[in-house]
Amino acid sequence: SIPPMLLPKLMNHHLAKGNRFKGQWSFTHTLVKEALIAQARTRGDLKKIHLAASKALFNSNSPQISTRLGRHLMAAGEYEKAAKSLLAGALEHQHLGMTNQALAILKDREKCLSTLGVEEQDERWLKGWITRANIHRSQKQQYFEAMALFSKVLANAPNSDGGNLCRAEAEIGITRISRLKGRYKEARSHAQQAALAAAKSPQVLARVKSMEGLTCMEMGLMEDSRALLTEARNLAAKCGEDTTVNIVNMDLAHLYRATGEIEPARLVLIEAKKFFEGKNHGLMVGRCANDLGEIARLDNRLDDAEAYYREALAINDSAGAESAFVVHMNLGMILAERGHTTSAQEHVEMANLEIVRLGLNGLHGCSYIISALIAAHRQDWNGWDHSFGKAKELLDESGFIDVDVARGAQMAAQEAIHQGETSRAVRALKLALFHWEQMEREVEAAVVLDLLNELSPETIE
Repeated sequence: SIPPMLLPKLMNHHLAKGNRFKGQWSFTHTLVKEALIAQARTRGDLKKIHLAASKALFNSNSPQISTRLGRHLMAAGEYEKAAKSLLAGALEHQHLGMTNQALAILKDREKCLSTLGVEEQDERWLKGWITRANIHRSQKQQYFEAMALFSKVLANAPNSDGGNLCRAEAEIGITRISRLKGRYKEARSHAQQAALAAAKSPQVLARVKSMEGLTCMEMGLMEDSRALLTEARNLAAKCGEDTTVNIVNMDLAHLYRATGEIEPARLVLIEAKKFFEGKNHGLMVGRCANDLGEIARLDNRLDDAEAYYREALAINDSAGAESAFVVHMNLGMILAERGHTTSAQEHVEMANLEIVRLGLNGLHGCSYIISALIAAHRQDWNGWDHSFGKAKELLDESGFIDVDVARGAQMAAQEAIHQGETSRAVRALKLALFHWEQMEREVEAAVVLDLLNELSPETIE
């Protein structure tokens, strides 16, 4: 705050200016601010000024002030209070997709903890490492850095309720990375370890069960997946955790997508998108938009699908999120389905830059299926053979099961049939049949089997 008579004098001398928010003002130039700070430092008043600023911020009820509050407290030497506010500020920036700022805030927070002499087994360190690791994992796709931090948490977490929750969060992070790497048995094992650590916290346990449910889905264990995801949603709802309920519903939408339950998937995603828009959680809105694009594409509403994908891509690009590669791959798929081979290939190549760097063999196999479909449209059969062969190799190695593999392989087969390439069509249809059967999609599997039976008997082994 400022004495009522002082602000008009500052404004009359062009040293301060008001802004559009009632009662708020700022210096006209940073040099004015720096000169006043230098004078305060000389007089020994700087700590008093920072404490006054932190008090004003605390009483302002303004949104997203945690970082400014934390830095004023840090400058005033109130390191314990500063560490708490800076963690909140880092999380606020992470949710907005401002990852570099979040990491810088966490660095300031670590200076506070070091100054206080906090031991590494303290939960304050553990929570900071978990936040940093999740930024590296989810928004920067820097899995080596994330794994090192999660492992550090596991090595230092004490045998206490708080320590166990930190251990559970680290196991959840490792589960996510193992899933992305296609190591599904390993992922499920880490999820089960997380469940043991989170036994006393229904809120965290809900997220753990959801993660295990997704892992089971990717292993083709659809009944286990449905049971775990339903349990997760019930736990979250019982705790009144609306954010977790909506995240689990998004995970359930993945299962519905895999099992062909289009309308239930669409409804929960629309609801989740509205929820995260209300929370101003841009990256989650982008994820919902991407997933709604997937549902629209599977429902053959291709214009809607492309519009959702482009919305998701715009959100990811504006946030600088490296996870945009997922949207690029989906755009590549829909453009390939529509026969727009040049733009489809461009998006696939953009996706592959990250997919290859991250070693995501399952997704890489899926991207090769898209390339095979593009090659079929171009009647480039050497390209088709290369892409399909690489896809089969990577998918067999990873054990990755997905709707896009089944659908893409089936469409590539149909294009091959149209061009008279029967033997190639058979290979693709057999891959599609395997994936539809693994996902217990009996209707789609029957369609593929009919196509196989229509081909000449000598082509079917």
